[in-house]
Amino acid sequence: MSVGEVKTKSFYETAPTGSEGTLTTAGAVLGIISTILGGGMIAVPFAIYNAGFVLGFVISAFAAT
Repeated sequence: MSVGEVKTKSFYETAPTGSEGTLTTAGAVLGIISTILGGGMIAVPFAIYNAGFVLGFVISAFAAT
């Protein structure tokens, strides 16, 4: 490679050998759960803001039971 030449990677380039199949079922399940919970944590303040503090608190308390 000469000076100024840039090596580009293809979008479809495969992973290096030996890294295939390293994700376990437990890791995949935990990833999905954390994604769902993270989205909920972001959505709750917005929902309470839209419903109003009192109604938002009542709905949150009702949903927790």
